[in-house]
Amino acid sequence: MMLTTEHGIAVPNGEETAATIAMYDAIPGVLAGHFSNFRSLPGIHSAMEDLVLVHELAGVPLGESSMVEIGPGDGRDAETFVPNVANYVGIGPSEGELELARKRFPDAPKDMFRVGYAQSAEYPADTDLMMSVNSVLHVPGRDLEAMSERVRDGLRMGGVLHLITKIEDVDNVEEYPDNFPGTESLRGRTFYHHSPETLTRAAGKAGMTLVHYERKLNAQKPWDWGMFAYAKSK
Repeated sequence: MMLTTEHGIAVPNGEETAATIAMYDAIPGVLAGHFSNFRSLPGIHSAMEDLVLVHELAGVPLGESSMVEIGPGDGRDAETFVPNVANYVGIGPSEGELELARKRFPDAPKDMFRVGYAQSAEYPADTDLMMSVNSVLHVPGRDLEAMSERVRDGLRMGGVLHLITKIEDVDNVEEYPDNFPGTESLRGRTFYHHSPETLTRAAGKAGMTLVHYERKLNAQKPWDWGMFAYAKSK
C-alpha cells in the first residue's frame, strides 16, 4: 500500500479515496441524515445487539472493554457504545463527520474522535473490540490486507473485529455519483463490495480467525449485507 502524509496523517493514495472523503467533508450533515435509518433496516441488528454480541465473542463483560470504532461517522452508534464500554476511541477519515460526532459528546476530550484511515491508522494497543459499520465499504481491495494487519496489531490476543459491509459473491466496485446540491464539482463516492472470501482471506493472512458470520439477503439490490467477526488468534 502506498501512502502519503498530510498534516501528520498517513493517507492512502488513490483518486477514488480522496474523492469519497471530499464528499463526506463537503456535506457531512446531509450524508448523516441519509444513513440515519440504517439500524432499522430488515435484518440489521441494533447497535446494542451488536455491542453485546462482540463482547460475548471477545469474552469481556459489557462495560469493562476498551473499544475502537473504525469510521464512526457522525457518532450515532457511539451514543450506544460510549456508555457501555470502559474506554472508547473513534477513528475516521472525514474531519467534517468527526466534528458532528464531537458535538454529540461536548464534554469528551477532542481526541476521543481522531482523524485516520482504516488501512493506515495507528490503533491503540491491547484493544478488546473494534467495530466497523459500513466503513470497509470505502477500503479498496488492494488495502484490505494492510487494514487487517493494522487492526490485528491493535487488538489484544482474543480481541475481536466486528464489521458490517455490503458484500457480493464476486468482488465489485460501485461508483456512486451523488447529486446533492453544492457537490456538482465533486466526483462522488466509490463503494467496494468485497466478497466474504476476500474479507476472510485478508483477515486470515493477518492472523485473525472468523468466529461469527451472518448474511442478510437484499432482494432489491445486487448486493447483500454481511456481518463478520474476526478474533485475533496469532
